[in-house]
Amino acid sequence: MLRLPYLAFASTLALTGCTGLSLGENNPGQDTWLGNGAIAVDDRTETSFVLASDTTNAAEPGKIPASTLFAIDPDTGLVREAANLTGRDDPRLLFPASGLLVMSEASDKDRLDLYDHETLVLKKSVDLDVRYNGTRMSPSRKFIGVADNTSEKTPIHILEADTLDRHVIPHDGEGLEAMFLNKSDTLVAIVFYDQNTPAPRARLLAWSMQEVVSREFEVEAGGSFWAAPLFDIEVPNITADIGASFTWVGMSPDDKYIVFPVRKAEVQPNDAIVYTNELLVLEPATKALREVPGARGPVGFTPDGSTIVSYGDQDMNENQELWLVDAATLDVDPEPVTIEGGLSYFVSRDGNFVVVASSDGDQRLVLYDVDQDKSTQMEGPSVGLTEFVSRVGHKEMWAVDDQSLFRLDLAAGEITQVETTFTPEHVNILPTRDRLVLDDADSNDIVFFDLKEKSVKTIVALPVGQPSR
Repeated sequence: MLRLPYLAFASTLALTGCTGLSLGENNPGQDTWLGNGAIAVDDRTETSFVLASDTTNAAEPGKIPASTLFAIDPDTGLVREAANLTGRDDPRLLFPASGLLVMSEASDKDRLDLYDHETLVLKKSVDLDVRYNGTRMSPSRKFIGVADNTSEKTPIHILEADTLDRHVIPHDGEGLEAMFLNKSDTLVAIVFYDQNTPAPRARLLAWSMQEVVSREFEVEAGGSFWAAPLFDIEVPNITADIGASFTWVGMSPDDKYIVFPVRKAEVQPNDAIVYTNELLVLEPATKALREVPGARGPVGFTPDGSTIVSYGDQDMNENQELWLVDAATLDVDPEPVTIEGGLSYFVSRDGNFVVVASSDGDQRLVLYDVDQDKSTQMEGPSVGLTEFVSRVGHKEMWAVDDQSLFRLDLAAGEITQVETTFTPEHVNILPTRDRLVLDDADSNDIVFFDLKEKSVKTIVALPVGQPSR
């Protein structure tokens, strides 16, 4: 698992066996790490992007395989070359307001290439002296958060998407975790201090990026932060969670609640320090801060924002408990699930369903219906939540696991394997066209699958090599 003090990222964590909220959902417009052959989709055009390498004679000494990022038209299947990434490492694709942003590395330093999202014409390139990992995009897509892995304390930079100018988030702590709100370009951060002492502490802060820009990224007088934070709250005896659970800042869909999964430190009479997991729940409108002892993260929320989905602080050797936390009262409704070991779960986009899997994907799924207060272990194969999409409006999820395609009918509580004539390894979705886009692990084909007809619509062969894996 990628461990950054303390900004962790979906592109890497979604591929791991971490517990808590699954980061395996693929969405159009989502920042995508392309290095494992993943499929990215621009939600503005529903154009699909896949990185492929020409492995012909790749074993020859000194031979670097040609690596090309291809763009595939959703209607015609026309394939265009979007970027030449030969010799580049750690490729990532983002969809900012300013176009298409390709982030990649050469000689362990990042390069940023900004393209027009329709014509694919290169607009701007920047070579950096640092190496980035992961991304965060603001709702307006004007700001991007990245972590610098080549500098002390792994500082977090904010990139301006139109100019590619970068600004380090100033702080005086040992590290931080940060996330943008869902509805506004507000950056929320938790900064950690004195982590290896009997009295650790944390500060919760937030800034309006519009205000930060208008002040020209001014640092407060005599301080270590950007000026004019929306709130600045100190919390004693708090340290970062760096176990199987981890500190990933979560927000309710309407931004009414912000949740920080942390650990609480308590000094015992023998001077030993005992750490326990808990959630810090902040209501930014009132700045009221409350705790949910024993709960772990990352957390999810039901679509209406009324329920925080977490799980209990147990030893993970027995059957586990899903914790449904009332966001208004913080009352906890523990729900046993018939899964041993670590839990990974996803909260549906429509309907109040929670799909629970084992972190290793080796046990049958459990479906919890929040409205009916009913838990059911689903008949059928064991499936992991490492790569899937939501078919919004149909109460469906479509997952790819172990090179097979699965349909989850949340309303019926059924999971079925969908027979295919190809070997799916990655999946994304074209919502307005109601199609999946998948790759074939055994060829260079990209497959468009019609969800209404439950059949293949189009097969497109990439003109070079196979999707990079």
